[in-house]
Amino acid sequence: TENWKRPKSEIRFLISLLNKQLINKKKQFHKNDIKFNVIGDISSLPDKTQNIINDIILETKHHSNFVLTLALNYGSRKEIVETSKKLYKLIKDGKIDINDVDENMFSRFLYTEGMPDVDLMIRTGKEKRISNFLLWQSSYAEFVFFDKYWPDFTVNDLEMAIEEFKTRKRKFGGL
Repeated sequence: TENWKRPKSEIRFLISLLNKQLINKKKQFHKNDIKFNVIGDISSLPDKTQNIINDIILETKHHSNFVLTLALNYGSRKEIVETSKKLYKLIKDGKIDINDVDENMFSRFLYTEGMPDVDLMIRTGKEKRISNFLLWQSSYAEFVFFDKYWPDFTVNDLEMAIEEFKTRKRKFGGL
């Protein structure tokens, strides 16, 4: 969601690039049996972009070999606030009891409903922060940071991140 603060010319370029890449990758999604998802609020995107996204989601909904989830107009704080509002409305309307709200129920109202929490978060771009990205879902994730930008990230870098992940002792809040 923070990317809307960029110059309008850059936003137009990024939207155009997104449209082009989605159209170009659609054949690959079908060929490789990839289900395509989007998390975030796409209603602020141009109609053309929304149509491309919704068409690909619909066309690939039964694919099962891989799942690719793209975060678009996504902000974790907004996601958590929206989830809280949905739960409040259900409580207010008497559809659920406040005592039934726990972490599992809360998770079912997030954009990532039905998806597993993050195990490994890879951050490129020379930054050492998560930038309002999957705050709830990455609470027990392992992080690996790369001092290079995403276009320069290679398969070798991914393999290095996975090897680093395999050396970690995951405690999930325990000792």
